[in-house]
Amino acid sequence: MSAVFLSRIPANMLIRNNKYHYRRRIPSSLIDLFGRKEVTKSLHTTKPLEATRLKNYLDGQLESLFQACRFNSIPADVAKARLHAILNGGPQPDTPQENQPTTIVIAAPSRRRGKRLAEAIEAFSKEKEYSWTAKTKKEYSGIFDKILHGLSNPWLQDLDRPTLVTYRDVLTKEGKSVKTVNKYLQILSTVLRHAGRLTWIQGNPAEGLGLQDNRRPDEVRRAFTSDEIKTIFEALQREKQAFYQAGRHERYWLPLLGIFTGARVNELAQLSITDVIEDDGIPAISITSSGDEGKRIKSETSRRTIPLHQDLLTLGFLVYVRNMREQDHSRLFPALRLGPNGYSHYFVTQHFSGKKGWLKTQLPGLEPGMSFHCFRHSFAEKLKDAEIGERLIEELMGHRLTSLSMGRYGKPYKADVRLQAISRIQYRLIPELKEEELFDPASGQEHDYLTCGETSVRVYLDEGVEPRERLQYLRPDLHGYSPFHGEITSFLQD
Repeated sequence: MSAVFLSRIPANMLIRNNKYHYRRRIPSSLIDLFGRKEVTKSLHTTKPLEATRLKNYLDGQLESLFQACRFNSIPADVAKARLHAILNGGPQPDTPQENQPTTIVIAAPSRRRGKRLAEAIEAFSKEKEYSWTAKTKKEYSGIFDKILHGLSNPWLQDLDRPTLVTYRDVLTKEGKSVKTVNKYLQILSTVLRHAGRLTWIQGNPAEGLGLQDNRRPDEVRRAFTSDEIKTIFEALQREKQAFYQAGRHERYWLPLLGIFTGARVNELAQLSITDVIEDDGIPAISITSSGDEGKRIKSETSRRTIPLHQDLLTLGFLVYVRNMREQDHSRLFPALRLGPNGYSHYFVTQHFSGKKGWLKTQLPGLEPGMSFHCFRHSFAEKLKDAEIGERLIEELMGHRLTSLSMGRYGKPYKADVRLQAISRIQYRLIPELKEEELFDPASGQEHDYLTCGETSVRVYLDEGVEPRERLQYLRPDLHGYSPFHGEITSFLQD
């Protein structure tokens, strides 16, 4: 018997030999990927309600797959394997992302036509197409894929609060964190709100559905302790030569910049030579998105100028900058390639983070979730401990200003005020230079000395001239290195 098409049969179904079959065209943009124009599958049932339930399930599975393919969030071989699993049964292959959530099938499908969740997602994504970065687009694509898979791409009219509560509970039982569950629900709520603006749905059943997170903000991600930062610093000094010989200067300097500036890793990784400036005569770095198409910042408030901490100057950061400039490099860390998440992508994924990353090798007992971003928390914590005002901390970190009067009407703090705040951050990593009067057995008199660790140099403080050795220790880029640099753990000159 030939196939039967009747208007009362739901879309994407036909009857062949008195049994329901599923048939669906593959989007034209994906035909080359899958090597076919349509998919067909027997539903092995003669019952209309059972066939409709199975059809809705397949619609959800396939739309989830097609959506992931449109955004290139899964590899081609995984996409083909998943299609085969959908049509022939068996477990679906894992993607590089976390496993898909359990599928929830809405028990009573709507008899009304309208729009499906996938169409709402597509409309929302199209509106955001030019404002999203590649990183955001990839992240949202992966979450959309999981939501569509988990909810079987329902009609918007069939989405109700109890269904989404069940979905939320399934995500929780799968072991996803409160933060992850809330992120899924918040993104779903945003899509449904957009569908409401398009008059595709009335109300928003996902509104306010998130779980309560009882952790304090400082408990979500902790800062590095002073001992951990000291361990990291000493490891950087030991490995500086190896990093330099491999041409990977960023592996030494990025963590140090993170410790002493509190900037985000990508803000530092994308720095140009011209971003190292003098602000009212004070050495500083300028966080900006200008000068390179690959540069970007999180928001307008992220654009700021951060004075360089004295310890960075003593360590020779500006000597390194001068060397890069003399070698005609335009970017501060020329070995870094632009990746999906900016210039920091490969530094983070291939070197610094992960179970076998450099950070974990230096601090084997470090709990999961600790990353470069924890330097930012340490920086903020040190400023708070030094009783720096909240408004100044927000400016130094590039946060949105909480005070309307200060944000809209107040100008940025002067460079010397920002430097004073930065100077209050002390990790005790660099030996302190001290003035002392020491007895000289040869002359039988006391003389002025500069001391640093075990090194002492006689100076003449009463002449009113700054000792050269002090100038060298403070600014080796201007005066050369001092005898005191040898007191820094495993120090290697640039």
